[in-house]
Amino acid sequence: MSALTGPRQRIGTVGRPVLGNAGLPVKANVVIYDGAIVCVSGGYLTKGQTATGLIAAGVADLSPATASVTGGASDGAVTSSGAVNVRFAQGVFKFVNSTSADQILQANVGQLAYIVDDQTVALTSANGTRSVAGVIMGIDDDGSPYVSIGLQLLDPAAANVVDSTAADCEEVSTSVTLSAARRTTRLTVGGTLALPLPDGTYAGQRKTLFVASVSGTPAATVTPAHASGFTTILFGAASGKSSVDLEWDNSIGTPAWKLVNVTVFAGATVTIT
Repeated sequence: MSALTGPRQRIGTVGRPVLGNAGLPVKANVVIYDGAIVCVSGGYLTKGQTATGLIAAGVADLSPATASVTGGASDGAVTSSGAVNVRFAQGVFKFVNSTSADQILQANVGQLAYIVDDQTVALTSANGTRSVAGVIMGIDDDGSPYVSIGLQLLDPAAANVVDSTAADCEEVSTSVTLSAARRTTRLTVGGTLALPLPDGTYAGQRKTLFVASVSGTPAATVTPAHASGFTTILFGAASGKSSVDLEWDNSIGTPAWKLVNVTVFAGATVTIT
């Protein structure tokens, strides 16, 4: 498999491209390197990074004399190269592999890879903190994974399924950052808990919060990174066996979790502010 040529050693190297190039305006002040993973965030191009809600677009395909470009002072402004749109290639590319439990192996071909940074992919979402890169297509002789990446290569709803290495349900009894990747969170509330909820990763993604039991002086506050129509969800003393269903809405100006349903059991209450 041959590498794309350029003024610096490229990070993403092409196997057999599936689609042609495309171009998008860049987010403000973002530096994008030739051959690096690029993603769509809020309609603009940004670099690959550990974050939720990113849509993998491909690898940057700059002009032969350009090693990198920097976004303008505002989203979509003219870049340092004097252009508005930055081109990117879609297809199958070779990336840097992660290590340890995140290392992608031959046995993982056909599974999803997740974005660590603009050159590295991993096997897991790191408990819902990474966005999907694409499907693992193969492993090079040097151990580097080939991943299909492109806006048209993977349906967003299929691309951001629950982490295949994690159980569908997480059990929470202490103050932790909740997993956006796991479909259901079961809460055991025996005191004051602070529970941040990261952004979702695809339109229509569902998240259920279920209170398995309460004791002592329970007060579990779930605070989404972005929420539509509310700010926090408080599960208090009268919240046992209650549940809240959320859905990630990408159609609004600032994508956010929205309330879909609140179910209470035998007089239970949930405080939503």
